[in-house]
Amino acid sequence: MSSTPRGVALGRALRQLRRERGMSLRELGERIDRDFPTLSRWESGERVPKPQHVAQILALLGVEGDGFRRVMRLGEDLDQTCWVASAGAELGIQRDAYLAVSATAVHVTEVASRVVPPLLRTRQVATVMARAGEVPADQVDAHLAGLFARQRAVLHQESTSLTVLVGADALGRSMGRTESQVAQLERLLRLAEHPRIDLRVTPADGSPDFSQPFTVTRTPHATLAVLHLRGSTVWLHRPEDLDRLTEDVEFLRANASSPADSVAEITEVLRAHGTADLVQAG
Repeated sequence: MSSTPRGVALGRALRQLRRERGMSLRELGERIDRDFPTLSRWESGERVPKPQHVAQILALLGVEGDGFRRVMRLGEDLDQTCWVASAGAELGIQRDAYLAVSATAVHVTEVASRVVPPLLRTRQVATVMARAGEVPADQVDAHLAGLFARQRAVLHQESTSLTVLVGADALGRSMGRTESQVAQLERLLRLAEHPRIDLRVTPADGSPDFSQPFTVTRTPHATLAVLHLRGSTVWLHRPEDLDRLTEDVEFLRANASSPADSVAEITEVLRAHGTADLVQAG
């Protein structure tokens, strides 16, 4: 079976357990009579092993009890239309998979009409939004740790390009104290100058409208989408769902301001805060 969100999470879990046991991929292959390329595709999420192969690997690695059941559960319902997580354990599994996908991303597209996209948030703004109910209260710290790890993975690796479509409404939205909002807007301006980032502002009256942000991540092996809903996340992988999101992205990008005009719009919002001396128009 080809890559799915749960398949990516399963591959990451198997790779992590193997490394914790100090076993090389070739040694594992010899022990279970599987070739190196097959095991590599399993761990990358490009292909998904059958349940009996997962059980064989876990038994060889000495994984038992809750750990065994947790990994085996990832191999269930792999072809479901979406993967929804709202409870702590499932959200944790999704976060691990999300980081794994981000670390191998070729291109990431972030869309948000009313909030700053997660990958571009400052630590202060991300914390304010998480504590305001964006994620369950008991998941705030884990959510922030996962978000900042994804930011480092995407923004710091030269093999990844990033397209950001941020709504004009998001620029003027309260993001905590004034200094936090100013710092966030200044960060957007800095990132807009990054050679691998295409940042554009979409009009406030644009259509379609997304009250919640979403991310489309393309890796060498798969394209996956994540809808960031309040209190939960939904992963999509079916071609028809991805095609619809791609159409939405293309529409928004076609109606968005140019990169230079987007910088000017962000600068104008900063001027409204009396900080024109802190920035320069693009």
